[in-house]
Amino acid sequence: MSIRRELTLRATHVLVVATGIFEDSEAKLTIREAIEAAAKHNLFKILIDCRQLNGEPGIVQRFDLADSISRYYHQSRIQSPGKPFIRLAVVGSEPLIDRDRFGEVVARNRGVPIKVTTSFDEALQWLELDDVD
Repeated sequence: MSIRRELTLRATHVLVVATGIFEDSEAKLTIREAIEAAAKHNLFKILIDCRQLNGEPGIVQRFDLADSISRYYHQSRIQSPGKPFIRLAVVGSEPLIDRDRFGEVVARNRGVPIKVTTSFDEALQWLELDDVD
């Protein structure tokens, strides 16, 4: 397993800390588990901390991951009608995080409220969280 992940339910959000080496299928599984946990526990914010995850996905991988995020997201909306939208923030370092935020653009174009950033503070602001506790 290339990605090690720890998913924690907090009072206001789901926190996922991912470490190791990026791998497509594991990244998709991580996102899916986070969205499912948020929907199941009525939490509407997800913070995915990838600052200790290494790798440089290609453009096709970034597109595919963003498309998968969109499918999981909209599937959760269908299963939880009437509930607030889940907001996602992904924080990491370049080159894992694309300088042009291609994946964020793809996911947003598909209706996902997501912020991809290299700034932990920016991720917290996007989610309107004071801290991760």
